[in-house]
Amino acid sequence: MNILYLSYTGLLEALGQSQVLAYVRGLSADYGHRFQIISYEKPQHWADQTLMQAQHSQLATQAIGWHPLRYHQRPTAPATLYDVLRGLPRAVRLVQRHQIQIVHVRSYVPMLIGIALKKLLGVQLIFDMRGLWADERADVGACTRESRQYRTIKALERASLRAADHVVMLTQRVKHELQQQTPLQEQPRPISVIPCCVDTQRFKPNETTRNTIRAKHQWQDKTVLVSSGSLGGWYFTTEMAHLFALWQQHDPTLHLLVLTNSQPSLITEPLSRFGIAPETYTVQAASSAEVPSWLNAADGALMLIQPWYSKIASSPTKQAEYLACGLPIVANAGVGDSDEIISKHHVGVLFSGWDASTLHETYHEFRTLLDDSTTAARCRHLAETTFDLNHGVVQYHHIYQSLGAASE
Repeated sequence: MNILYLSYTGLLEALGQSQVLAYVRGLSADYGHRFQIISYEKPQHWADQTLMQAQHSQLATQAIGWHPLRYHQRPTAPATLYDVLRGLPRAVRLVQRHQIQIVHVRSYVPMLIGIALKKLLGVQLIFDMRGLWADERADVGACTRESRQYRTIKALERASLRAADHVVMLTQRVKHELQQQTPLQEQPRPISVIPCCVDTQRFKPNETTRNTIRAKHQWQDKTVLVSSGSLGGWYFTTEMAHLFALWQQHDPTLHLLVLTNSQPSLITEPLSRFGIAPETYTVQAASSAEVPSWLNAADGALMLIQPWYSKIASSPTKQAEYLACGLPIVANAGVGDSDEIISKHHVGVLFSGWDASTLHETYHEFRTLLDDSTTAARCRHLAETTFDLNHGVVQYHHIYQSLGAASE
């Protein structure tokens, strides 16, 4: 199939590499689908012409066309509208020049372009919604649910669901939620649930790497708990410091490894307030290429995310990465499908409160998992059968096939 992929996430961002390009490369190499990609690149990436040219050259060798546009952020509404207006004529030309049959849209903003292409040129349209954007903004305080911005985004969401020929969601919970709403009941569309997947050949247990890093940092006799990704926002950060402080009362050998490109003070300050000695934690900036190695140095993982309404649509990439490296997960309840995944497959511990007694009980449950010699293999098996990149690639291929058959 000839496919135009529209992504408001830049290909030079970490998510662009792991959640856009990884799938596109698999679909192109394994199934022969032909892609043209329009992505919106952040100013810092746009300014690095060496990086831009290297990405162009790499994609050209894989027969993937890339047509980057510059992302504009402020003022928010005019900047977004400007990005859409710049993208639409480019998209029209690509559809006509490359005989595009399917337009695959990642998230909300480029769906304005996708809907226009469907109306103007009759292409098949996929809405890969990724999350509940309006509710994410409301949950972090960027707008209220009574605001014009929220209502506008919700209107775009409803229009996107009506216009799409196929909808992709990240969780069963959000699928069930949206199927209860009138627009979907009136305008039913095929829906596929494809969680965030990872390359399990990159993220995998490696004993040599583990021993090397642990020896370098003198962690041989430590139990290392890792937390990767952003701090603040919809992530529990102060609460993570609180949990670690309580758990150290049970086990003074615990060491906290925080992999983040966020401001380190977001976690070091609360750790200090809770009296955590600096030698018992490490805050480490890490590129996406370095994350698998650091995860191998850990024994277990923390996934502490605000269980806001918008998070019913969340499939944390870190969840798949942790499991692929054989790490059991400590997670608070209420995020996406993680409750069922963790409890059903016995690959972690869930808790619902932040009081001391709950956290102490959670420690003992998690310690039991860490001491179970079968835990790492169970985590890895779940990653290979449910969150492997190839699993996602196959699902997208089937969607493309179904739309191709419908258009004939």
